[in-house]
Amino acid sequence: MKIFTVNPDFNEIANWVAELLAFRLNDRVASFDLFLSNHALPYISTDSKLGDFIQNNKLSTDAQAALFVLIEFESNHEHLSHLMLANNEFSLRLEGSLLTPTIYTLARLIHGKLNEAYRSFFDLFSSNHPFNTQSIIEVGDPPVGLSEHAGYVKLVNGVFNNFSKNYYTPPKFGANFPAKFIDTRGMSLDDLLVPDHFRKNILRCMRYPGYEMRMRDELQMGKQMPQGYRILLSGKPGTGKSMTAAIIAQYIDRDLYRVDISQVTSKYIGETEKRLAALFDMAEGKNWILFFDEADAIFGSRTRENRNKNDGNDVAAGHRNDMVSYLLQRIEDYNGIIICATNLDENIDPALKRRFQEHLKFPEPNREITLALWEKYLPAAFPLAKNISADFLVRAGLPPAMIRNVCNRATVHVLDERESTISLELLDLLIKNERLSIGLPAVV
Repeated sequence: MKIFTVNPDFNEIANWVAELLAFRLNDRVASFDLFLSNHALPYISTDSKLGDFIQNNKLSTDAQAALFVLIEFESNHEHLSHLMLANNEFSLRLEGSLLTPTIYTLARLIHGKLNEAYRSFFDLFSSNHPFNTQSIIEVGDPPVGLSEHAGYVKLVNGVFNNFSKNYYTPPKFGANFPAKFIDTRGMSLDDLLVPDHFRKNILRCMRYPGYEMRMRDELQMGKQMPQGYRILLSGKPGTGKSMTAAIIAQYIDRDLYRVDISQVTSKYIGETEKRLAALFDMAEGKNWILFFDEADAIFGSRTRENRNKNDGNDVAAGHRNDMVSYLLQRIEDYNGIIICATNLDENIDPALKRRFQEHLKFPEPNREITLALWEKYLPAAFPLAKNISADFLVRAGLPPAMIRNVCNRATVHVLDERESTISLELLDLLIKNERLSIGLPAVV
């Protein structure tokens, strides 16, 4: 991961935009090249995220100019919109209580009345430009009856902070963004104790994104490769599904966002789809991993029902089917990585299963793995009592996460009681409590 050590000089950008505005207010027909001959574009170091974005995407002069203007609008909106408001020949548009630039605003500021330059300029806002594919600029729908270029244009939420501070500020969690950032620092495949054959499956998932571009371009395999990368993790609770998602994110250096299903779903018609749309729109192009835990709650199988009936259950099923169908389409269109985890993979809609490139079914730990887990999680400072056998630990029948819970509670007890060993009586009690908590009988 590249470390960015230089913050862009936003004063230099502000001064350049001010010079451009003064130039254009003085002369509506002069070429942009004439302006550039006296006012070169600000140099942005590639040791900043902004400079790195400009260089890696080989942004044209027009693209850099448009980006600098939008950056200045973000930081100095009131002053800039006031200067441009006279006769509104720059086509500012009222959005809520703010005067907001449109695509026409940028075109007229940069190229004046030289309409022949507009056609190539408008290409900056096409679906395949880095401004769109990497979710840098948001273009709104135009008012009814007006050209598509009358839509407002602004930086996507978070982009300004990303460029000004060299790191992305996660969106605020809530109904408008129902996902939480998960810190994966320090996570490693060494933290996950699984059989060797299953470890190889996880490694393949970790390495796929690194080979994707080579497979598409050099090996010309793009036609057989779906957009994005989707992984389904299934298995009993506590077997390591969430940890695996974090390990994959850490290995490929991607931010991981756990989607809160309770924040996504709504009883109101269309509201769930609206929240999902906001989530995917925000994530598009940012190289995030979206992690849907307990995915069967939202990706459950659709049902067959008679939509002409007025029965409440049939209506609810119809709405659910519409939601699942919408979700399937958004997943297929998403160009990033999606990881879904479920305890009940048989409940996942079959159409969704077909859209996953990988399906990892987590095995229950065998004897060797189980003993290694107990050894990993038990504190070395407090040994087990001598009457605790390996067979006793294996018979406990606990998955990895629950073994960890028992070991943590045992440590608290011996610290609190100032004991030097973990007794059989204590461990037996904690194991029984843990088994009951996950719906298993207390005694094996």
